[in-house]
Amino acid sequence: MSGVGMAAPSLASAETLYVSDNLEITLRRGQGTNFQILRALKSGTALQVLEKDPDNGYSKVRTPGGSEGWVLTRFLMTEPSARAQLNSALSRAADFEAKYKALSEQVALVTNQKNELESSRSNLDKSNSQLSKELKHIKATASRALEMDGENKELRSKVIKLERDNQALSQENETLTDRNARDWFMVGAGVAILSLLLGLILARFGGRRKSSSWSSM
Repeated sequence: MSGVGMAAPSLASAETLYVSDNLEITLRRGQGTNFQILRALKSGTALQVLEKDPDNGYSKVRTPGGSEGWVLTRFLMTEPSARAQLNSALSRAADFEAKYKALSEQVALVTNQKNELESSRSNLDKSNSQLSKELKHIKATASRALEMDGENKELRSKVIKLERDNQALSQENETLTDRNARDWFMVGAGVAILSLLLGLILARFGGRRKSSSWSSM
């Protein structure tokens, strides 16, 4: 009865547990926990398997740094851990994001350069149009200048001809002036001579009248 009265152990409800990927294992000098620990290996570390001992459950491995030792085989997986894969994926994603950002910046730079080139082209087109107008104006001005030069040459020829005519007229005027002076001189001389002759004649006739008067007395 006493045996029947004892309480039976209770059964715990079933619970699923997982080994965490965030795990570090020890690299030892030999197969067993009594051997010296060479270093700790983080989860996701790639190891080259050199030898396996199924009986003891250990494998001899070589680290990327060249260290050799023994680790428990059950902690080795044929593929990288999920965390390592996630970190690798995150690293690749970050690399892709950096490349995408660089490409986006390059595209923005090229777009900006394209806009600047289009703006420069527009300004060049405007400058070209303005230069064409100025060139047309210069050609028209040059043509007008040539016409004016021809007109100036013609006017210069006329001025030279007028100067020559004026000089000829001046010479002719001087000649006429000299001739008039001579004519007036001759007239004056003639008048003087006539006056002298007239005086002599009058004086002679006057003398005769006096003689006649005295004779009659």
